[in-house]
Amino acid sequence: MSFIHVNVMTQAVHHILVALDVHPNADLRLQTNASQSIICCEDRDQSPVINEYDLVALEKVLQLAEAMRTQNPSLKTLVHTLTVTTDVERAASATRTAYAMGADQVHIASVAADFSSLNASQTLQNDSPPVVRAADVAKAIVQTVKQHKIDSVWLGMMSPIYEGQIVPALVADELKWPLMSNVISASIDEVESTCFSLQSHLDAQIHVCQLQPPFIAAVELRIAEPRFVSLPQMIRARQKQFDSFNILPVQSACSEHLNPIHRTKRSAQPITIEELTHLLKL
Repeated sequence: MSFIHVNVMTQAVHHILVALDVHPNADLRLQTNASQSIICCEDRDQSPVINEYDLVALEKVLQLAEAMRTQNPSLKTLVHTLTVTTDVERAASATRTAYAMGADQVHIASVAADFSSLNASQTLQNDSPPVVRAADVAKAIVQTVKQHKIDSVWLGMMSPIYEGQIVPALVADELKWPLMSNVISASIDEVESTCFSLQSHLDAQIHVCQLQPPFIAAVELRIAEPRFVSLPQMIRARQKQFDSFNILPVQSACSEHLNPIHRTKRSAQPITIEELTHLLKL
């Protein structure tokens, strides 16, 4: 009896994750406070869009992925995006742009809205923005990195996700990855396609660094210009599926005494006297 030996070659896969923030189609100002919370405005009267700084990061990553595929066809390069939101349906309508631009997999993490870090006067308003804590955003990124074996994480320097450097610092600390900020240029090595050459602008000086994954990079707005998305590309993007999952709020010492007020619609009832009294006692 003769045996035929078949060598099965497993194709190497390189995964890149871009963190995307979705907000109303208007100028959004995010606020980071002492409780490490990110204030996310969700105006139901406006169509959500991807933050322009994160679009720039996504464009640069797509360019790098295309260069990696060209230089090393045997290396399968996949571009992932992740959005952490309190409203999956609204976020999905915006993140289809990522599919249309060329992303391979779009992930959406759902987290409960939290109003606990707002003061009483803010909570009295019906249109008070929900709060997504930085710890929850970082948890979603770390979970996605581990589940999909991500090699590097990219985000916009002025993105709300980067506000105060809290989220990148939490992710870098949890994963033990180096963090490169103020990146103004990125390219792949001419010999090793998985080696990145990054230039950052810090303290009025240009710093050049050769990095092998894993790492986290925060890019500036001038690094790239997002590509034009055509109508046929958007139509094809509508047919693709999202990977959605839930994130349980991170329990921390500073949040154990908080009693979040969950409000998903602007037409919600005003805060009650009992709730206001409780907030004032905090």
